[in-house]
Amino acid sequence: MAQMLYYPGSTPPEAALFQAVLYWDSVASIAPHEDEWRRQAVMTERGRTMLELRDLGLYEPISLFDAADSLRNAFAVERNRLLAQVTREELEPPAEDADFDGVSNWYSISRFPADWTTWLVDHGLARWREGGYGVRVNQKLRHVLFAVAADYLVRQNEGPHATGPRRFTYTGDDGFFWAVNSPAARTRRCWQVDVGDLFPMPAPGTDITKVIAFRDRYGDERRRLVQEVTRLQSDLAARHDDNPHEVFEGMRLALADAVTDLDKAAQASKLTWIRGGVFSFVALGAGATAAAVSPEQATTLPAAVTAASLAMQVIGGLAVNVATGQIAPSRSTDTSHRYLQRTRNEYGTPRTWHLDR
Repeated sequence: MAQMLYYPGSTPPEAALFQAVLYWDSVASIAPHEDEWRRQAVMTERGRTMLELRDLGLYEPISLFDAADSLRNAFAVERNRLLAQVTREELEPPAEDADFDGVSNWYSISRFPADWTTWLVDHGLARWREGGYGVRVNQKLRHVLFAVAADYLVRQNEGPHATGPRRFTYTGDDGFFWAVNSPAARTRRCWQVDVGDLFPMPAPGTDITKVIAFRDRYGDERRRLVQEVTRLQSDLAARHDDNPHEVFEGMRLALADAVTDLDKAAQASKLTWIRGGVFSFVALGAGATAAAVSPEQATTLPAAVTAASLAMQVIGGLAVNVATGQIAPSRSTDTSHRYLQRTRNEYGTPRTWHLDR
């Protein structure tokens, strides 16, 4: 397994946190400096949960305040691309609004390099918040800031000399996901794979300590399922010229066995479990042919999924639903998968399965 890099918030929502605890080695997020993060964390119940996960080695807060020049360069590229698409007036930072201030219109200055913030303020694209520990920015610009930073952190831990955990971006926000991943002039074909059916999830409100206990008790079953799903994604990416049905058929039995074993563990836990939509965007290998994308399509969010959709029935009523689409070339390698957690009525047919059936 690997590390989930959740963005934009420093505290993942409950659904993403359950996913991370059960099916990833750990979760990370872009956060303020450690001392500032800890001061904030003790103030809320979810924050105290993150402190507990931090002490267990299951969570890593990452500040980019002292990040390398390569991150600054990546931001400059995407910032200029955004400025070429919209006017500066459209990116004007919002006014102070106490009712809206805690939602999506600002960021703590210790999350990102200081010269980012200085440049944005100097060019009228950010305004200082009262108290001076954060700045307010337009939501479109905030999307780009966090999406570029997330891609940078993925790339940072790639390659044979990387020492940290391998990271994969994960968000539940369309705007942040497509801020960098939307098709551009150099588009890539991709698979959009709904793997939500394969991963049973604790029902909302489940005590996180019980989720951690399940993680510890059923480690073999969890790892086996993750390995089979990872193999499915890798085979789909590598064998783009083959019939995807052949990929499915080649691993149907192994995947069904892994799903069955984990379902049995879930039933034995006496917890209530559900299944939801988790979409993995798997870029095809470099040899895959990509259709040309017009400038109008390049700025449409999200990318249209073609009618060439497929489904593999795994076991019972559970299925892996797959569709072809287009995605921007990743700054990371061809084997990087990008995750978007959404409800199925936004990306397909709603389907919820209870294991106590």
